[in-house]
Amino acid sequence: MRKLQKIFAAFFIIFSTSAFADFSGAWHIEHPKSSVVTKIVDEFNIYLMQEGTIVCGFHYGTGRGKSKLDWGWAYEDRPTVTGHVTSSNTAYIVLHSSHSSNPIEALITIQKGELLWLAKNSKAELPPTIPESATLAHATLKGEELRELKNCSANDT
Repeated sequence: MRKLQKIFAAFFIIFSTSAFADFSGAWHIEHPKSSVVTKIVDEFNIYLMQEGTIVCGFHYGTGRGKSKLDWGWAYEDRPTVTGHVTSSNTAYIVLHSSHSSNPIEALITIQKGELLWLAKNSKAELPPTIPESATLAHATLKGEELRELKNCSANDT
């Protein structure tokens, strides 16, 4: 009986812990020069918060030598990125760009400490501020990125 209790306890501990990767944090990539006029490097950033299988946050992207800025709803506290975890290291998200009336659907995957981004929209539909695919590195939050976002459910996500 004692042995059965130990097996049950071990089983409970193993399966009660989260099997999902944590997407929370700041993710960053700099793009090669995309403008012939300037040598300014563009960037794409995602700031994510994860609660269980729900993911939300904000994005910031630039294009055409920073002549195009995309911060979605920059002055509001509702997220520009919402989604859910679909497997142990992958999430489906929807991003609302300020340069597109259509939401941008993407799959994000954590692999070897990096965030792999793959937009599901065709390249023709993507604004210049959002990459079709990218590998983002973990970055340090500076404090303002998540603005007033306290949790994913409190902001109508």
